Amino acid sequence: MGLTEGRYQEAGQRIGRDYQIIRRLGSGGDGTVYLVRHVPTEQFRAAKRLKTDAPERRMRELDLMKRLKHPALPQIFDLIEDCGAVWLIMEFINGKPLSDCLRSGIGPEEFFSAARQLADVLQYLHTRKPPILHLDIKPPNIMLRPGGRLVLLDFGAAVREHSAGKNEPCFGTPGFAAPEQRISGAVLDCRTDFYGFGAVLYYCLYMETPRSVDVCARRMQSDRIRWRRLIAPLLRRCLAEDRESRFPDTCALCKSVQKIERRYAARSARRKSGLAAMFLLMVLLFSASTLRWESPSIAMTDGRAEKYEARLDEAKGLGFAQAVLCYEEAAALCPGDSVWCESFLDRIEADYSFNAQEEASLKHLMFSSPEGSAVTVEELLAKSSPKYGELAYRVGLLYWYFYEGAGGKNAAARWFERSVEAVEEEKSIAEGTDGEAEASGNGSKGIGGEVKVSGNGSREMGEETQADAWLWLQAAKIYLRIGAYYETLGKQDMDGKQQAGIGVYWKDLSELWSLDGLRREPIRVQCEVAGELLSILIMHAHELDKEGIDMRQMNEMLESIKNFTQENSAEGEIVVSCREQCEVAGEAVERIFAGERG
Repeated sequence: MGLTEGRYQEAGQRIGRDYQIIRRLGSGGDGTVYLVRHVPTEQFRAAKRLKTDAPERRMRELDLMKRLKHPALPQIFDLIEDCGAVWLIMEFINGKPLSDCLRSGIGPEEFFSAARQLADVLQYLHTRKPPILHLDIKPPNIMLRPGGRLVLLDFGAAVREHSAGKNEPCFGTPGFAAPEQRISGAVLDCRTDFYGFGAVLYYCLYMETPRSVDVCARRMQSDRIRWRRLIAPLLRRCLAEDRESRFPDTCALCKSVQKIERRYAARSARRKSGLAAMFLLMVLLFSASTLRWESPSIAMTDGRAEKYEARLDEAKGLGFAQAVLCYEEAAALCPGDSVWCESFLDRIEADYSFNAQEEASLKHLMFSSPEGSAVTVEELLAKSSPKYGELAYRVGLLYWYFYEGAGGKNAAARWFERSVEAVEEEKSIAEGTDGEAEASGNGSKGIGGEVKVSGNGSREMGEETQADAWLWLQAAKIYLRIGAYYETLGKQDMDGKQQAGIGVYWKDLSELWSLDGLRREPIRVQCEVAGELLSILIMHAHELDKEGIDMRQMNEMLESIKNFTQENSAEGEIVVSCREQCEVAGEAVERIFAGERG
């Protein structure tokens, strides 16, 4: 009796000899995708059961896909023909479909990043010999990793260019497929993929599939958001009904994307230059008013302190949108004081979720300029508050662990860098101040954590404040190290060489877990670090062993995390989940080393 689709819906069933089904992930027009475990290595992978009436031809076509190596393509491990079905075994991508990430909207930086990455991977596919056509480019087939890197999935419809349309029809997905894909027997080429590329970009902007090219062009030209209008010529050419009117090749497409992005960057730079000139004029006209913002102690005079405290108290009892208005007023009263910012971050951290609305409010509060000032609130905090470094570190954690959009790891790295630079600057200032104090004999350094604000608004960090800084500074430096290689973790470069090994990631996370400063973070953050370590043990224990991390070290980490869950057992579901994950990780390590003991 042949194997049916129904059988593969049962967890525990085998595909071939080495793969065991965990659960069903989803299905599309040409097959169903399952999460599977590679039994020999204990690694999770994705297995797609392809629907085809010509398994031999599909095996030949997909065998070609195994040779593809690109950061925006999933690694393909195996092709299996099992009882008439063709199975594509590939890397399991831990990320979100582009269609899900777009629900909170997309900004110009994220849009151009996605366009650039998608054009780049198409250029790679189209320059193979022979060229590879994807033929089903759509948002559900594009995943975004946590670091913002794009991955193009679902090669079930992909074919070599010279055979496209000759044997099996390649209809694609309505709304994203080129018109020629609807014509049975039509010969397709690289320009067919350009239609899907343009349709995806249009969807990114308006959350709908394009209709006629003229309708799309009219909508974009009348768009009130100026940067979107820059993209209209690109999309008009990609979405042309006549294939001959599209870009001639992928090189021309990539150049067009780069040219539009440069135009956007140039316009943004001119706009910022204009704003800077306007602020400079305001500074010259209202210099006395500008000086008022140089120091928090000056800004809090003339009854401002009472208003400042009142706004912060009022914010505690309001909904988020109304509370932001209170924080905005408090920041206007005294932008260089850290208390309003700490209170605002407390509000965001309360539910361990950092959404688009909260991010927009944070950017508005931090990067707007007070009336009469030529610098931003964030710059004033950096200059005036001894806690700026810690504030930047907290923002970095929000992006690293709790950001709901794309690019969280990259944004986090920028904030961690600010936090490290702030402490290095404080250290430099403190060392210079000590030297001056000894020379003058009047001792100007703060004692017991007191921060002395000088006449020009700069601040000096006392001994106790410096000691506190070290508790998070070490963690910030580790996050910076991880951020430098996170997007390439476990991936291969164009020459097939591995860019960053899992052993390096394990060692950095282990160092982070051992820090005293981590114990001062919220339980949720500690559980996130523990969860990542346990995930490595569950999915990559075999690789760790190869990289010299033995069973003793793995068991020591398991014991440490187990003790952590026991000490914090009253903290609720998040700790319970961590404890359960710890048990699964222990079983995975036991399986890996069982053979060695035997």
